[in-house]
Amino acid sequence: HHRVSIFCGLIIFIYPINSLEIIMSSATASSNESSESLVITEYSRWFTGSQFLCQALASAGVTHVFGGHGGSVVPLIDAIVAHPSLTWVYCRCETNASQAAAAHAKLNGTLGCCVATSGPGAAHLLSGLIDADQDRVPLLCLTGMKSLGKTRHSDFQDIDQTSIFRMAGLALSETVSHIDQLLPLARNAFTAAIASNRCAHLAIPINVQQDKIEGRTHFCLGTAFQERLCIPASRVQVEALVTAFRAEILSGRRVLIACGYRAHAIGALVERIAELMHAPILTSFDGKGTVDEQHPLSYGVVGVYGNAGTSSSVDLLDHCDTVIGVCVNDWTELIADTSGLQVRKFLQIDGRLDAGDSMRFSPSVVFSCGYLRESLQRVINVLEEHLLRCRKHRLSQRISIDADIRDNVATHEPESAKDVWSELKKETYIKPTGTPSTFLDGSEYSDSMDIHSQVSCHPAVFFKCMSGHLDKNSTICADIGDNALFMASALAAKRGQRYLTSEHLGIMGYAINSGLAAAVSAVSKSRAGNNGGTMVNKTLVVAGDGGIQMSLNELATMRDHGATNLLVVVIVNARLGRVQNETWGPGLSADGCHIGSPSYVDLFKAYGYPDGTVLSTCDNDVITATIEKSWQSAEKHGCCVIEVHQDPQTCPIMHKLQYRESSSKKPWDVSTHRSDSLFPSINVDHWKCHK
Repeated sequence: HHRVSIFCGLIIFIYPINSLEIIMSSATASSNESSESLVITEYSRWFTGSQFLCQALASAGVTHVFGGHGGSVVPLIDAIVAHPSLTWVYCRCETNASQAAAAHAKLNGTLGCCVATSGPGAAHLLSGLIDADQDRVPLLCLTGMKSLGKTRHSDFQDIDQTSIFRMAGLALSETVSHIDQLLPLARNAFTAAIASNRCAHLAIPINVQQDKIEGRTHFCLGTAFQERLCIPASRVQVEALVTAFRAEILSGRRVLIACGYRAHAIGALVERIAELMHAPILTSFDGKGTVDEQHPLSYGVVGVYGNAGTSSSVDLLDHCDTVIGVCVNDWTELIADTSGLQVRKFLQIDGRLDAGDSMRFSPSVVFSCGYLRESLQRVINVLEEHLLRCRKHRLSQRISIDADIRDNVATHEPESAKDVWSELKKETYIKPTGTPSTFLDGSEYSDSMDIHSQVSCHPAVFFKCMSGHLDKNSTICADIGDNALFMASALAAKRGQRYLTSEHLGIMGYAINSGLAAAVSAVSKSRAGNNGGTMVNKTLVVAGDGGIQMSLNELATMRDHGATNLLVVVIVNARLGRVQNETWGPGLSADGCHIGSPSYVDLFKAYGYPDGTVLSTCDNDVITATIEKSWQSAEKHGCCVIEVHQDPQTCPIMHKLQYRESSSKKPWDVSTHRSDSLFPSINVDHWKCHK
């Protein structure tokens, strides 16, 4: 009886949405019968293959389709351009298109889509597709093909796309050989992308794009992802997580909270859990902005392109006992040693259906559900009630630090993280303003002398000034290299800001492409009135002189789509800084890293973006005036550039995890916790039922 009731409840929840759309569209039609953008109210109709795919994209929430053009996708792109709910963004290179599509999906929390023609067009997409797959971003890739009768014996632009993409590790890659396959394969591809937050690919011959098929006007997706979105945490799940939290508090273990980018909408709740548990907070690089880095428990970034990144994160990870991961994609750098073996206990909190990377390890608790915000609020309410009875926690009340006190506290790096947890419980504890690495005393950088230079601009000084010119609605797009390390440690984030980075693949040139995605998204939201007015939110793009030259041609795409309020910062040091400055081993000097650059001020002017500035001083007043002037120009002309000329000898330090004596023995070592083993044996009792 109960199973039937739950099943019927799900059906009732899902399907009246379409009925409501039909009723609303009918009402609108009566008042404006001439509108061509109304939702079609009939149950089914005849489509071409291309029209069906466009209807499916719109039904799945896609708004922008990024891609390149070519002969084998003409019918598909014609249908995209004609569809009232889709915006076609023609990119100058398919490589940039796939990266922009992935960034757009990551920014908006929706399905992304990119399109390319056969042969080189499809091949160019690969880096962005793998980036989306590894960063767990839902992305659908559609590629064209010749008619099947002309494939496998004609060499021109004829490659085995599905084999290439399957070998790259995508969640799904299929060729639609016949129009009758289009509906079920499209269902499989959309569901694979959305349900698992990964990349799926369909190769569609041009004849299939043009053939006719009968289909529903509302595309029917699989229901796996709907279960994730529609089922909140049960009472048992809430009690299990609260019990685990209480156990950590009572045991006195050192708890650390880590956040991924998918936690950006629940940052306030993460801060509250941290306050209740006396737990410092670290975020991934693309998770910056999830919590306010002015918050006393925010300790900056962990995970900058495969390493811990900042010294604070290394210290905290080295001394913590338990990690609470909120929407974390990659657990390895949080709970494993340099050999990849689990050495820390962890609790997993996520709104994603699949367990993902954590399945390789042994979580103590897995809290996975829909309505994550509401579910976590229930957990917090129960935990607060328990702690109120205990009356042992100063931080069970909201932390409030007077602004004058903050301004007068010198920002510095803690000497060590070993005493952080005990200090958190003291009434006198006040963490310095900003992240622990926004200081400039030299311990985070190889040479602190040039922070007062008048002939070059120290990036850390620049980013510290830039922090005050970004509001909570700003989007920050980062590339890879030394510029990213400077940003991670010196650009203090406000809760609500979004950071777009190629977190796992580490793509050079990503900043401009993600900036394109952020710019077209901001313009669309402004036109729709979603940001509370006509002002377009700020987009900051930061790249080194090596990375930006890989995708500069997309400045023309930004111009085509009316990008505005976008500021590009180019860190110029005439070399590939991270490659040059890293230590690779005895006898290796990383030669071949020196590069030349054009005048970026003149180049941007040629694209129609005037008023660029060259900055080569550490004078705070000059930097502040330059930033203010540049944002004004970006608002007026759409885009502006600042060339930051850096001393080539200045570089940040990449902090890495390593074996340390202090971490050789843990208080919860398996030898002393028989009932709470870090490495539990696999239970195979359920296998007996199948014999």
